[in-house]
Amino acid sequence: MLERIIGPEEEEEGGQIVLISPEMLGGPPPQGPSLDSEEERQEKHDAEMEDFRWDRRIKEIERTSPIPIFITQEHITAEGIKEEQVIEQILSAAFFPEREAHIYVNTYGGDVHTMFAIMDAIQSLPNTTKTIGIGKIMSAGGPILLSGDVRSMTKNSYLMIHDISAVMAGTPAEVQAELEFIEKLKKRFARFVSVRSKLTPQMVMDLMDEKKNSYFSAEEALEMGLIDEIIGNISMEVEADEEDYEEDYEEEEDE
Repeated sequence: MLERIIGPEEEEEGGQIVLISPEMLGGPPPQGPSLDSEEERQEKHDAEMEDFRWDRRIKEIERTSPIPIFITQEHITAEGIKEEQVIEQILSAAFFPEREAHIYVNTYGGDVHTMFAIMDAIQSLPNTTKTIGIGKIMSAGGPILLSGDVRSMTKNSYLMIHDISAVMAGTPAEVQAELEFIEKLKKRFARFVSVRSKLTPQMVMDLMDEKKNSYFSAEEALEMGLIDEIIGNISMEVEADEEDYEEDYEEEEDE
């Protein structure tokens, strides 16, 4: 008689249960749990410990690596991503206050109100913030770059400052009110830039009133205190070549 204790399979035929042992199916008899050798147990233990160490390394990298945030042309123009999405991306860094927030700025500029909102979001973070200007940092991009705790520019990038532009319509009184409001925004802009640089508020206002775009290289921005560092040093040889080129160009003009 076949007993269940040997682990048979059960099949139902015509309402009757037929017990089938592994031997009847041609399979091997059931075996008890195999015992690993000491060497195999050690190998398994070592593999588990290595997996554990890798998990810890990955978590440490995730914990300490900077949070990248990108402020590009699409972020601060009317045609780009909604302002709320940008600010949410910035403020989400606050969930990881132990990590630095690296904010990359590469933009032609955009809406002044969105600019102030992004500046406030950056400065409200508990994280250490590092703003990095790459390529073009123009118009509204300038104050955003200046909002970081540490401000950098790549060696071939340029910073541009100019006056606030606006399109107005309405009654003379409404237009006048808009002009007065723009003047307030200019003064706020100038005060902020002066606090974050070696420029005075009046010097910033003068730059904005020149009725042209004022461009500054990374070296000029560093000298003016607009940034703290340049990413990628320019060799003296390159600087000498640029000076020679300027001298040759001036000589050709004189001729």
